[in-house]
Amino acid sequence: MDVADLLFNVISLAYHPNLMGGAGDLAVQTLNDAVAGNYILVVEGGIPTAFNGYTCVLWSESAAR
Repeated sequence: MDVADLLFNVISLAYHPNLMGGAGDLAVQTLNDAVAGNYILVVEGGIPTAFNGYTCVLWSESAAR
């Protein structure tokens, strides 16, 4: 099994900021749809804790309105 087979046939990679084709509103809707169901969160790299964890916020629903 190679990486492509794993990504396309074994797991559902619903959201990844670099690998997904959608951007903007489409990316936000994809993420909202993903978190509405069952999911496993995978974090790559370190988890920043400065500024109460708000250093890696993708967007804010309140700021978008």
